[in-house]
Amino acid sequence: MMENQIKNLKENLSKGELADFIFTEKMRRNILEKTSSRTSRNRTGFTFSNVVPRSLSLAAVLLFSAGIYYIVSSGLQDQANPVPNSGRSPDSDIILPQPGKDTDLAKEKPTLVNPSYIPEGYVYKQTRTNENTYRHVYVKENNEDEYFTYGMQEDMPQIIGESEKEIELADGLTAQVYQITEEHQLLTWQDEGFYQTVEQFGEMSDIDFYKIVESILEAKGHTVLLDQYISELEAAQKAEEEEKARMAFDEDKAVALLEKYKTVMDEAFADSHNSNDFKFKSYNTKEDFYALFTDFVSREQVEATFSFRVKEKADGLYNLPMDGPPIFWPENPYLFVKISDTEYKLTQFQDSDMDGKQNLIFLFKYEADKWIIQDIQVIQQ
Repeated sequence: MMENQIKNLKENLSKGELADFIFTEKMRRNILEKTSSRTSRNRTGFTFSNVVPRSLSLAAVLLFSAGIYYIVSSGLQDQANPVPNSGRSPDSDIILPQPGKDTDLAKEKPTLVNPSYIPEGYVYKQTRTNENTYRHVYVKENNEDEYFTYGMQEDMPQIIGESEKEIELADGLTAQVYQITEEHQLLTWQDEGFYQTVEQFGEMSDIDFYKIVESILEAKGHTVLLDQYISELEAAQKAEEEEKARMAFDEDKAVALLEKYKTVMDEAFADSHNSNDFKFKSYNTKEDFYALFTDFVSREQVEATFSFRVKEKADGLYNLPMDGPPIFWPENPYLFVKISDTEYKLTQFQDSDMDGKQNLIFLFKYEADKWIIQDIQVIQQ
């Protein structure tokens, strides 16, 4: 209504005394400066003496005043200092609540604790945030494809696969464990109104994984129940490492077994050499003799090699002199081959006046937590 009245009055005056009047930028600034201070001073204290030309008639002054009132009442003075856009923060993916809209539903960003236990070789990289998820990321220094995260989110994590097991973390706090792949493990529990998750990609040990979880729960004030579980994991890991050490095998260990075989055999037969009838002084039965070897040679191979070289009699055990059994010649070349994790083969060519040309094949096997000479084969050329 007022807008129309101002328009009509302006049209009438513009043909007369306002025909040459120009509303300058300086006038506009003066008006905005005067009106912007209206909250700190009495509205009746506002004057137009510095804005309206003194030569204008009463009608023109009224028109001018009405225009200023329209500017003030419409809020146009605020355009000089517009309110910044309150949509997305440029520094975060978090949606800021709109003024007067859903403010009561807005949640404060949770504080993520930093795990006090960080496995050797891992370093902090960044903290990722979006609308309802907050996550610390730690990476392997020399390979960022291996990493672990600790996160909190409002919604249940979308996990591919079924829970492998359930584990008690603290009183009244239980977690689900997911072994998604051999190198991808995830553990999640609910606490503080959020789903909390520790996840790892790579070759991290279970011990390190659960120590990370333990340190997070301790930082949050829980009495953690993982000590016994971690101790069991450490015992299992120690046993596994010892087993790997025992299973480690190479040509040096193979040669050492063959040289031990020759040494024990020489010493055993030397026990009978001081007797005119080749009677053993220290061994009375074949079983006594076999026992010298069966800790590192298969029983089948020992019996096949020595059963016809020694003889039991009523008064003891005797050596039957003959050519010695085939043995490894350390000065000769050989070929060492892995058959499997528990089997190896060493092949050596030998040429002698007594036996002629032949290949000796020594087979080694991991059996009963140790490596033994499983079989010795002789192939004539």
